[in-house]
Amino acid sequence: IPEIMAATQYSLRNFTIIKAYYNKIGKYNLAQKLHISEWIVEQNYNAVSKISGRNLLKLRKNLLDAEYSIKTGECVNQETLIEMVFMEVCDV
Repeated sequence: IPEIMAATQYSLRNFTIIKAYYNKIGKYNLAQKLHISEWIVEQNYNAVSKISGRNLLKLRKNLLDAEYSIKTGECVNQETLIEMVFMEVCDV
């Protein structure tokens, strides 16, 4: 689970940056700053353009809180905690 959480946090970080700066600095500059291809920047922007910045930040915060709970031993059922992180933001 920690490896999955780390990869998800990295992706959410990039999604948040792309969402915030795509129209300001363009995909070429974003690709350079994030060390990914322009094509990936564009594809990620198309995916996150439908998600509010607030929800992206909320999801990232929830994920960080969940990771903290797991690492400190506060959480017993890791899978349920991770499901709750996404359900809260997605209104499932």
